[in-house]
Amino acid sequence: MFSDYVITAVILIAFFICMEKINRPSTILYKVAGDIIVSKLSRRPELPIMEVLATCALPNHLYQEASFLLLQLGAILGQSSNKFRPDDKFEELLAVYRTDFTEYYQQIWDKQGYQDSLEVFWDDVDNFLMKYTCVKRLRKAYEAINFQPKDETERIDHYFNMTLCELLNFYAPLVIMPSK
Repeated sequence: MFSDYVITAVILIAFFICMEKINRPSTILYKVAGDIIVSKLSRRPELPIMEVLATCALPNHLYQEASFLLLQLGAILGQSSNKFRPDDKFEELLAVYRTDFTEYYQQIWDKQGYQDSLEVFWDDVDNFLMKYTCVKRLRKAYEAINFQPKDETERIDHYFNMTLCELLNFYAPLVIMPSK
């Protein structure tokens, strides 16, 4: 006779196999979307970080924090941080639209029921910002602009609507630099 543990294990394995089959088209679409973003960025000419920081009118004492943000964002996207432009909007930078895909992937898009766009890397960017941001300072910064996000989605939408300069100016003063 099988023990309860074996039966539970078999049920869980069957569940995860079914979930993998259900989520596989979506996973493939996100992978391809990530490749599209990386490809778009890789075709851009490089722009020196110092030029981006100067264009964004960051105070000199925040250059280290802003450079850290840029380098980490580049690492998340698998690209040099020199590929970013001061006027880049994060929503446009991290979004892939149906028309960006080949016909085969557009069919998957339609079957999955996606509407506007897929925002790729948003969870990695959000995790990074929350890991290196002082929460106390973040709350004060939100108060200063009279913004109180009700949930994670509102917080993410807030920086998704920012340009790179706006993001650097907002988050650089909030960054807690990692210790060496």
